[in-house]
Amino acid sequence: MAAHEQFADDLALYALDALDGTQKAVIEEHVRTCAACRRELETLRGDMSLLALSTAGPHPPQRSRDRLMSAIAAEKAGRGAGARGGEFGRLVRGV
Repeated sequence: MAAHEQFADDLALYALDALDGTQKAVIEEHVRTCAACRRELETLRGDMSLLALSTAGPHPPQRSRDRLMSAIAAEKAGRGAGARGGEFGRLVRGV
């Protein structure tokens, strides 16, 4: 077995910053000397970045967005320059 193959699972944990102490030091030393594991670590980090970007969460229904945008437009149209109107304005003013 090649030296870097025995570190495969630990590389994933290292990329997640889930290792500490001796385990972390061993992986860091190995990655300094093994080009294949360095490449694998960079791949894992890239994959994790993409995964993080793909978890934006649920999107509200379009009708909710439409209602919100309509309410904002109505408040903008109904107030003078600089005045705070609507529900938000009442909250800010403490009314």
